[in-house]
Amino acid sequence: MALEVMAETDVSSKKSVGNISKKDEASDVKFFGEVDIDEKGNITSSMPAWSMSQHIEQHEEEANKLRGALERGSVPQKDIADMKERLKQMDEKIVRIKESRPKLTDKQKDIVSRGVKEIGMDISNYMPSRSDMMKGLANPQHEHDRNTKPCIRLRNSEMINIAKSCGAKVHGNMVSRNDASRMYSIMSKSIELNPSVEKLRRD
Repeated sequence: MALEVMAETDVSSKKSVGNISKKDEASDVKFFGEVDIDEKGNITSSMPAWSMSQHIEQHEEEANKLRGALERGSVPQKDIADMKERLKQMDEKIVRIKESRPKLTDKQKDIVSRGVKEIGMDISNYMPSRSDMMKGLANPQHEHDRNTKPCIRLRNSEMINIAKSCGAKVHGNMVSRNDASRMYSIMSKSIELNPSVEKLRRD
C-alpha cells in the first residue's frame, strides 16, 4: 500500500493530495459508537446498535412498559425509587444508541454509496447462484472457506478504512465473504438502503 501511494506521488503530487483527502474522509467514518465498545476498546457485537431497529424497538417497549407502570401507580412503594432509576438508565441508553448513528458528510455518503455498489458486486460474484443451491452444486467446504478466509479484494484505501470501521479483519487488502457481507449491511444501513445480502444472489 505504501509503494502504491509513493508511486502515485511520483506521477502527480496533485493526484496524491486528492487521494489523501479521500482517505481522511473514509478514516473519519465511525460506524460503532461508545455504546458498542467495551472497557478494553473492543467492539462487542457484529452490528452497531443503531443499525438494529428491532432491538431499539424492544428497548423502547420495555421502557414504556415500566413508565406506564410507574404512572399507573402499580409499582410497590418500596421499589419506586429503583424503578425510576432503572427507567432513567433505559431512556439514556436508547438516546445513546440513536445518537451513535454516524452523521456522514456528503463526501462520506458518496464514498459509502460507491462502496456498497462495489462490494455488493464482489459478494454477488462469490456467492453460489440460487439454481446451484437448489441443485446441490455448491461445495460446502468451498463456501466455508469463502466465508471465513480472505477472498474479496478491497479496491482502494477508502474501502480498507471503511472495512476497519466496520470491525472487519483486513488481511492486506482482502476480507472474507462474511466480513464483506457485514460491511455491505452496515454501509447500506448508514445511508438507508436495503441491507439484505441475500438479494445479491444471482438466479
